[in-house]
Amino acid sequence: MTILPALQDYRGVIFDLDGTLYKMQWHLRVLITLLVFPQMSLLPRYIKAHNSFADMDVESGEQLTYLLCKKLSESSNTNLTQAKTWIEKKFYPAFVSAMGFFRNSRPGLPDLLSRLKSSGKKLAVLSDYGCVAQRLGRLGLDVSLFDEITSSETAGALKPCARPFQQIADSFGMPGSKIVVVGDRNDTDGEAAQRCSMQFVHVAGSQKHAAGSLAWEEVVNLFAATLA
Repeated sequence: MTILPALQDYRGVIFDLDGTLYKMQWHLRVLITLLVFPQMSLLPRYIKAHNSFADMDVESGEQLTYLLCKKLSESSNTNLTQAKTWIEKKFYPAFVSAMGFFRNSRPGLPDLLSRLKSSGKKLAVLSDYGCVAQRLGRLGLDVSLFDEITSSETAGALKPCARPFQQIADSFGMPGSKIVVVGDRNDTDGEAAQRCSMQFVHVAGSQKHAAGSLAWEEVVNLFAATLA
């Protein structure tokens, strides 16, 4: 039997989205690829461009959008306008639509969120990608339960940059030590949590358990124990 770590006194929770509030599976990328047809070749180029800005603070969402479009256009023989149109009109609508296939992939999540909210905890979702509220809605989650719904894209500082996390802490009106970050990647969410002196709960990925990570059911039990 797994011995669950104890959470210190906390008053807020920041959830990652992808791979955390739904179970990441291999066919997500396949679904998005099909949904962006016929411009499928732009998808791996965009993901590569997006990943290249990890841990870079470019100060604003507008600047990050420009840099992403510039990098995508340079790698795909499109102009800036075409790249921006593809991201806004093809990629993100496809991403939102694909979420419908992952509903209910985290058993007990709606009840956990409701219990956390009822207990007075501040809740936030911070994703590296945009259209966060729309994707939560497509997952069937009640967006009204969250006090903050935002993305690192909007801030212009992709994970593990600390600034988006600190901005949420400031909006919560509490120090980082009173916040728990829940995410499926130690190198992004975990690193940012450490930089902000926040606690971190590492959700195990679908393929294997990294050292110190917890299966989703264990994550639910960990928080439930603090709400008993």
